[in-house]
Amino acid sequence: MRASKVADYSGRTLLILFMVITFSITAIAVLLVVDHEAEKTIAKLQSNSAKTEIQAAKNFMDQFFIATDMHISHLVEEPAIIAAVSGDE
Repeated sequence: MRASKVADYSGRTLLILFMVITFSITAIAVLLVVDHEAEKTIAKLQSNSAKTEIQAAKNFMDQFFIATDMHISHLVEEPAIIAAVSGDE
C-alpha cells in the first residue's frame, strides 16, 4: 500500500475537507462559548430571582404586620370588647 499524499486529492475535495474541518472547529468553539455564557446568565438570573423573592417576602410581612396592627387597633376600640374585658355587661 502506498501512503496517500495531499497531491492525490482534487482541489474540490481539499476545499470541501477544509470547509468541513473549519466549520467543525468553529461550531465547537461557538457551542462552548454559548454554554459558558448561558451558565453565567442562569446564575445571574437565579441570584436576581432570589433577591426579588426575599424582597417580596419582606413586603408581604410588612403588609401583614400593618394589617394585623390595624386589626388589633380596631378590636381594642370596639365597645363590646372593652365592655367584656372590663366586666361590664
